[in-house]
Amino acid sequence: KIDSNHNIVSGNIANNNSYGIDLEDSNYNIVSGNIANNNAYGIYLDESYTNNVSGNAANNNGYAGIELSSSDNNDILGNTANNSAIGIFIFFSDYNTVSGNTANNNEDGIVISTSKENIISGNIANNNLNGIRLYASKDNTISGNTLIGNDECIVESGFCEGNTFDDNGGCTYGKISIELIILISVISGGAVIGVATLLLIRRKRKRKE
Repeated sequence: KIDSNHNIVSGNIANNNSYGIDLEDSNYNIVSGNIANNNAYGIYLDESYTNNVSGNAANNNGYAGIELSSSDNNDILGNTANNSAIGIFIFFSDYNTVSGNTANNNEDGIVISTSKENIISGNIANNNLNGIRLYASKDNTISGNTLIGNDECIVESGFCEGNTFDDNGGCTYGKISIELIILISVISGGAVIGVATLLLIRRKRKRKE
């Protein structure tokens, strides 16, 4: 675990742990050339800013190869994050650049959740259930990624807005489906007297056949 600033973490093997490499409230670090396989989380950043995570192998991890949680302005470059539940997970994190990574054979290649203004470009996310998945995220740029052999190419759900998609290989634009979800039921005397509902627009970009 690292909880300080201006460190270089390089050339380490961190396998078979809960967290391979864990940055907590750590800024301006370089994490490069490490191997973090067969953990719950390969490389994990929490409330950590302006770090460079590059050239690492974070494969075969139970939950996520690389995860950013409440972490902004980081560069995630040229890593491999394969064979995990999620290859690269951006959660409550803004203004990050995720570029040149490989995230293959996961349930989700790259996930952006409740995050804004991230750049996801030039990555390879092949043979996943979902190549790139966005949830409740806005104003992200998804461009120049290779998304081949996924069940779903790009999926948006949960009040996404303003995300842009350009030149992602292996994708065509698919249909828009609307999901009706019952959020609240008010029950009085055994009878439902009020129901609040929510419409979620879920957009999918299908893979090319």
